[in-house]
Formats: sequence, structure tokens, C-alpha cells
Amino acid sequence: MMGHSGNNFAGRNFQLWEFKVSHGQLLIRSAKSALHSTNIDFIFRGVSYVCLPRYLDGMTLAEPTSEDLVLVSQITSKEADKESLFVLVSKCQRHFVVAEKLRVEENEVDIFDSSLLDFNI
Repeated sequence: MMGHSGNNFAGRNFQLWEFKVSHGQLLIRSAKSALHSTNIDFIFRGVSYVCLPRYLDGMTLAEPTSEDLVLVSQITSKEADKESLFVLVSKCQRHFVVAEKLRVEENEVDIFDSSLLDFNI
């Protein structure tokens, strides 16, 4: 990931952008705008569970707590672990994605271009 330090994207608005069922790929994007010259893309692979709203105003990627792990394990009937549970915090609310991998990238692709096409992490 280029151009940002840490996991805090408080100044950016994100949107659930695309989901590819065939490969369990999910794209959450903060699109470039008059204020931001680049997109910030959260690209997940091997997605098995998603619990988040369409719009996320500001976002921080947080470490899962033991409570998060218990909650997601109860919901999915499968034991969640810290390596596959990704916690996205927006407006003090915790949202969850269970996936094999996450890549965060900054890019300048067109708003209609997908970052999921050549996903190799």
C-alpha cells in the first residue's frame, strides 16, 4: 500500500464497490474525487462472510478483539481467527469481513475499472 501510514483512512469515504461470487472477491473503494487524486481500494480474496453497510464514512482497519471473534464464530457457525477476520471501523461501528487475504492499494484507475480483474496476492 502506498501513500498512507497505518490503517487509518478517516478522511476518506468508502463504498462497497464490487463482489465477484465466482472467486469470492470483494472490492471496497474510496473513489478519487476533486479532493483526492487517487482511489484507495480494499481488495479481499476468499471471502466467506461480509457484514457491513454500503457506505463507510471514514474507516480504520482494526485488530479483531476476542469479542469480535466470538460474535463472528457464533454468526457463521465456524471458528473465526485473527488472520481471516478483518474489522473495518466507521463512525464507531465495527463491521466484519472474513476472507483469506486482504490487499490495500492506492491507484489511479478509472472509476469503472475493477481492481479485482488481476488479483494476485
